[in-house]
Parts: sequence; C-alpha cells; structure tokens
Amino acid sequence: MSTLGEIAIRIYDNEFDDEATQLAREYRIQGISGWLEGNLGQFNNLCYTSFGTTGQFKLEEESILSQLYLADYYTKQARKVLNMSVTGSTDWTRLSEGDTTIVRTNKVDLSRVYRNLAKDAAEEIKELVYAYNSYQAQPVQTAGFDGGFVSGSGGYYRYPYYPPYGP
Repeated sequence: MSTLGEIAIRIYDNEFDDEATQLAREYRIQGISGWLEGNLGQFNNLCYTSFGTTGQFKLEEESILSQLYLADYYTKQARKVLNMSVTGSTDWTRLSEGDTTIVRTNKVDLSRVYRNLAKDAAEEIKELVYAYNSYQAQPVQTAGFDGGFVSGSGGYYRYPYYPPYGP
C-alpha cells in the first residue's frame, strides 16, 4: 500500500531519473505528485472508486495512476516538440560539406514517437482499468438452484442435480 508521494517517487525513478541535482529531482517528484493529486478524480471515474488524497493504493491502482501520468506526459511532450518545430527554424535536416555531415533530428518524427508512446500508455490504461473493474466486481445476488442453501444443521447443501421443471 502506498501513498501518492511514494507513487510519484516510483514513477520518477522508473521512467525518468535524469535530473542532475537532488533539488531538481525533488522538484520534479513534487510536480508528479501534484499531477497525481490533481487528477485523482479521473482515476476515480475510470475505476468507480472514491479514493482521497490520503488514500492507500494497492499495486493495481498504482499501475493505473502511473499510466495516466505517462499518457498525459507523453501527450504534452509531443505537443511541445511539435510547437517547437513550428516556431523554430527547421529549414534543414541534413548538411554536408566534404567529409563532414550534420543531421538534425526531424521534429515531426520525434513528435510522432511521443504520440505513439502516449497511445501505448492509453491502451495500457484501458487494459488495466478493464481488469481492475472486472476483478473488483462483486455479485449482486446468487439466485436459483445453483446457489444452494444452508441446511438446518448449518452445513451448506448443494443440489446434486437440477430438478425437472413443469408438472
């Protein structure tokens, strides 16, 4: 069982872990934690739950929250890269002079990679939420002969056969 802050630390350590200083790392983790807290309602809507910000999350819930964050992060990164390619100068992608060749990364391709990562995360969310909701479902009632009944001695008796219907 973990809290939003612990989930944010695990997301950072598993997915990013690229900051140069400890202060930058903590700042980034606080940003992830804030995003998780701000989008907890989205998680609750998907999973038909009512977790608060002080809730204790199991591994399944942690996985869904992580994928929600990653889908949003990759979508924003794709938008940011595409925006930079529109506002920046992208006149050339390859320069050659003599034996020297300089190749610039195509921003549209980089944006496409981020978009694909966001789509993968969204697909993972669908699968995780489906599994979470189906395994958390409780039967409303058990009716009919398949449910059996409790005998007078307190033991559970199950019909060995289904009795014939009709007169």
